Amino acid sequence: MYFPSLFKIILWCNILFIALKGQFVEHDFGMWLSLGCNVRLSDKHQINSMFRFRQYDNFSEFNSWYYDIGYQYKFHDKWRAAIHYAFNPSLTNENYFRNLHQYYVRINYEEQINKYLSVNCRIILQHTSHLFILNGFSDNGYRPFSRTDFRFRPGLSFRVSSRAELFLRNELMYLINTTPTVWRRNRLQFGVEKKWKKEFRTSVFFTLQSIFNRRNSYPLHQYIFGFDAVYLFDLRK
Repeated sequence: MYFPSLFKIILWCNILFIALKGQFVEHDFGMWLSLGCNVRLSDKHQINSMFRFRQYDNFSEFNSWYYDIGYQYKFHDKWRAAIHYAFNPSLTNENYFRNLHQYYVRINYEEQINKYLSVNCRIILQHTSHLFILNGFSDNGYRPFSRTDFRFRPGLSFRVSSRAELFLRNELMYLINTTPTVWRRNRLQFGVEKKWKKEFRTSVFFTLQSIFNRRNSYPLHQYIFGFDAVYLFDLRK
């Protein structure tokens, strides 16, 4: 299966669209930090966990944090599937933190084109709610919240050394529990990932997050600087 031409077309069309998307926008700066720990149980089975912290409002406001845990199954050399739960306290417009619960399934595809270049794609279907375990226990005092997203993220990676690679990704997020379906966010991201040793990797990146269809507001462009660190415990040894 050979996708590079298709991925390049999709990616550059989205980059061009963002560049041309209206002159009246609001701007913000932020920072993302992620710390992860994964456990590889076998060649096909893996447990993933991660803490995420997010800051916006020109670096002045701590907006949300996540604890994300999931199970991943590798069913083909190029394909992986996973199911996740994330606990996500988030700052509301009324300036208090509301506990949100996220449930999602994820599919990843990656293909090595040559020694240096690879293409990849991530698809996520996610439901976010103020309810825990869907119709289980409600967070008392919180306003009802429900959102279902579909996310599509094609990307390219270029190996610059045996341990480092550059990456370019573009994610489109659609709200699919509305009529009609709404294109809500676009995340254009580039950065560098380095493996310090087999079990530990870090990445530094910049993300342009564009938020559309905001109620009574112009589109918002957020310029986000990020850092990820992930450690892998390999139990196959």
